[in-house]
Amino acid sequence: MDRIFPMTRAAGLERLAAFLEHGGAEYAGSRNFDLGPEASSTTSALSPYLRRRLITEAEVVAAVVAAFGDEGAKKFVSEVFWRTYFKGHLETHPAASTGYLALAAEGHERLTAESGLLRTYKAAVEWHTGIDCFDAWARELTETGWLHTQGETNGITSVPRPGRKPCSTPNNRPVIRQYTPPPLAPGGMTPSNSQKSSALTATTAPLARR
Repeated sequence: MDRIFPMTRAAGLERLAAFLEHGGAEYAGSRNFDLGPEASSTTSALSPYLRRRLITEAEVVAAVVAAFGDEGAKKFVSEVFWRTYFKGHLETHPAASTGYLALAAEGHERLTAESGLLRTYKAAVEWHTGIDCFDAWARELTETGWLHTQGETNGITSVPRPGRKPCSTPNNRPVIRQYTPPPLAPGGMTPSNSQKSSALTATTAPLARR
């Protein structure tokens, strides 16, 4: 899939048309599978355009329903509604975001005082943790600005814990893994996938997800 996202309305409409033609019909069944950076995305990759209001949720939903009908579009529409709901929640509960950013700033301050933590951080952002799937996702994110939503979630949960092996499926790219939600952030909401990836996205283009 082309990971370049020109920020124009025409490009957003082109991306929407490509989704309707090539992946929209299979979205409900395939969206949880990350097929790798060279394959076609199983998500729509419309978030950069929705975020910047180059296209709107209303016209995206209308196009998908027109193409696949109410039932065929149901899962995609629910994801658009979830995105809108969560964005609204953050807007009305700003502490969820500002509190998380404060915690992130504290973490960055610790890097200057804790050499072991700094080594671990550098290994993560430079793709040298030794955990193959994490390193592959980190590299994909920093090189392209893109990461499948499963990569965002699973990259965070791929660090070994007692009684659990690091990801080791074929091609080192597990497509479905159990996700354990993190502790609640200030304000009562769990950090979003984009927030959880902040350490890797600080110098990259915005994430493109659904």
